[in-house]
Amino acid sequence: VQNAPFAMSSVMLSHDPFVGQLVTGKIQSDTLRVGDRIRVLSCEGAVCGDGRVARIFDASYGTGGAQGSGEGGVGEGSDSGPRTVSAGDIVTVAPGMDGVCVSDTLCGDQVQEPLPATTLDPPVISMKFSVNDSPLGGRSGKHVTGSAVAARLEKEARNNVALAVNSAAGGVEVHRASTGTE
Repeated sequence: VQNAPFAMSSVMLSHDPFVGQLVTGKIQSDTLRVGDRIRVLSCEGAVCGDGRVARIFDASYGTGGAQGSGEGGVGEGSDSGPRTVSAGDIVTVAPGMDGVCVSDTLCGDQVQEPLPATTLDPPVISMKFSVNDSPLGGRSGKHVTGSAVAARLEKEARNNVALAVNSAAGGVEVHRASTGTE
């Protein structure tokens, strides 16, 4: 779209230990440079956060070099690729913030309406993780604490949009995972 401010719909999420959350999508309008200020709009149009583009990776990110190695990157200290990306490019962006979801719109400050979103299917399975109170609990096998299971599920939920993790309040920590969002 010509003469429209920057807008990109997020279609895939990942996480890099060096730059944080990564958002992949196709740029719908305008251009994007490292250091540009952006904001995130939810599917409903609510502002979810503001950030500054920390890094841009082109289409070769994750296919050629090791993740986090900088190969295929666009930005400071990178000799590969252009310094800007424009409408029609499929890129992975480190927006400088966490909390971006699939179907959210990354955009310039002047954008008020989100891009049309892809709907996600509702949950189809639910699991509840709790303390093993069996008489034989802890007698054999590898001991795994509830907090270790919770940490692993929460780490997986950052990248897997089909996984929602909820913790119950109270004395015993109970973790529930389900596919989809609730």
